[in-house]
This record gives sequence, C-alpha cells and structure tokens, in this order.
Amino acid sequence: MNLNKYNFYKNSVYFLIANGIVALAGLIVVFVCGFNLDTSIQTGHLIFSSAMSIILSLVAILIYVGLRYDFAKAFSIVVSSVHNILLSLAIIAIIRVPVSESLVMGFILLIGLTTYFTLVMTEKLKDVNLKKADYNQIIKDALNSSIKTIVVVCSIVVAVLLLGLVISSSSMFDLVREFLVMMAVIIYSNLVLILPLWCFFSSKIKKIKRAKVDTSVENQKVVKAVTLPDGEKIGEATIDNQPEENSENTNN
Repeated sequence: MNLNKYNFYKNSVYFLIANGIVALAGLIVVFVCGFNLDTSIQTGHLIFSSAMSIILSLVAILIYVGLRYDFAKAFSIVVSSVHNILLSLAIIAIIRVPVSESLVMGFILLIGLTTYFTLVMTEKLKDVNLKKADYNQIIKDALNSSIKTIVVVCSIVVAVLLLGLVISSSSMFDLVREFLVMMAVIIYSNLVLILPLWCFFSSKIKKIKRAKVDTSVENQKVVKAVTLPDGEKIGEATIDNQPEENSENTNN
C-alpha cells in the first residue's frame, strides 16, 4: 500500500464503521451465549466495578488533560478509550476468552496507554494551523515522528505479556490473553483513530472559538484615528453596535 496516497483522515470513518460491526457481533455473542465468565465471580459485581472504574478514570482524565493541555486532546482520549474498551470486549466475547475480575486491571491499563500515546502523538501538533493545513498530511507527519516511540513501548509491553504467557500458571493464562487483545486494539487505534479524532475535535473547538471572536468583533465598529504630524491621534473611538439597548435601560 502506498502511504503517500493513503488518506488516514477519510478512511478513519470506514474503520469506525468496521469496528461498529465487530462490536455488534460481540454483543450478539454475549446475548446468545453470554460472557465466558470465571465461576468464582458474580456477573453483577464485575459489571458494576468495571463500569465505575472506567467512568471515574475517564472523568479524571477529561478534567486533568483538558485543563493541563487542551480539551481537544481530552475528548480524543475519552472517545478513543471508550472505543478501545468496547472493541476489546467484543473481541474477547467473540474468541471466548474467560472473563474474570482482573479485567478491570486491563481496562485501567488500556486507558492509561491510550492517554500516553495520545499525548505523545499530539504533543508536536499544538502549533499546527488546522485552518490551512491538510489533515491527512498532519496525521502522516505525526505518525512519522512518533512511530519509534509507539513501536518501542508496545514491543516492551507485548514482550512482557508473552513472557508471562509462557511462564504463568493456568490462572494467569486467561488474564494475559485479555491483555494481549487489548494491546492489539491499542496498536490499531494508535495507527488509524487517535490522530483523526484529535484533528476532528481540534477543528471543531477552533471553529467555536473563532465564531465567538467574530461575534464580538461584529458587535463593535472601530473608527480609526487620524494621526497629526506632532504624533497626536484624533478621532479614535470604538462604537458598540448595541447602543439602543443601553439607552433604553438608561431611560427606564
């Protein structure tokens, strides 16, 4: 495949559609066959603890990253994390990997790695002019600059998991397989989803900010000053477009 002609931003929509089909297949498997649950746990307790852990983690990340960096990154992390969790659950359901309480640990690891990779890949894009730049070229440049970090970190995590798969006991075997599924989903989302999501949210947020600025400018008319030879300025004034409301309030 020629990456010079490959449109990451446009094709991300097709990837999301394909992921939705996989998630739907996972839901069908769950409804028909149920999760392959470990007999030592209760389904309700697992679902409640997992949901609470995920929600609290995502809310904390949204607040921290939004205030510390920007909300485009925060929304990208939250959406990609939810996507990764749903896709991982769908694949786990389809391949019938036994689910245990340790799945919550896997979700936290998945959210943490998604946050890390999002911040790494978008760190060099904070000064990009999204109004003039090509989204597809932005994504290619970001991937080229961060691909080494992605490969190194993912290789280390996968190598540790594979080592654990070899030396672990039977009770840890299913946990390692769950983590391997999640790592595959994270690598996949790093390559095709995180940066398109960032471009989308950044462009939307910038449009909202630009609209607010344009509205405030439209509400004012500026009469430029005339500068005399001695440097004195005459005639500089700012006229509000809403004087009638002020005058009515004064008369009342």
